[in-house]
Amino acid sequence: MENATASLALLREIHEYARVEFQVYVAWFTFFLTLLLGTMAWSLRASLDRQGKVVNLLPFYCMLVLFSVQLLLGIVGTEYVLSDLKHGEEQALVLQQSLIQQTAEITQRPALATELVEINPFPQGITKAIRLMQGTLASNLIFWAGVAILANKRKGKKLAGAN
Repeated sequence: MENATASLALLREIHEYARVEFQVYVAWFTFFLTLLLGTMAWSLRASLDRQGKVVNLLPFYCMLVLFSVQLLLGIVGTEYVLSDLKHGEEQALVLQQSLIQQTAEITQRPALATELVEINPFPQGITKAIRLMQGTLASNLIFWAGVAILANKRKGKKLAGAN
């Protein structure tokens, strides 16, 4: 019984850790993308003159290099988060199966163990959401590189949409 109590406490700790890790990742992601969009827009605007012509792309290129590195690191970091969550899920499944076996032995109800084995301790939506966020980071990397190519081709000319 004491082993079951310790296993249950550990299972709750794993779930709490995963929840906090996911919250921290979403907070970082939101903050980072907000900062990225604002900074890239500012640096692109700083590269234009009053008529909206591309005159000096140095501020934009500097931010592009900085944020490209940050985006790449964010993509790699996302893999670490996913790996950590997968490890937690595996640990939780082992603990869950152990608890189910102990419960079945104590209650003499093997049907209960069969029903509970199917329950996944981690919602798969979390993994899918993090993969989507990782795709968003990758698409920003491609998008801003495309903007840099466009801005370079428009050097000395008015950039579309610029006032």
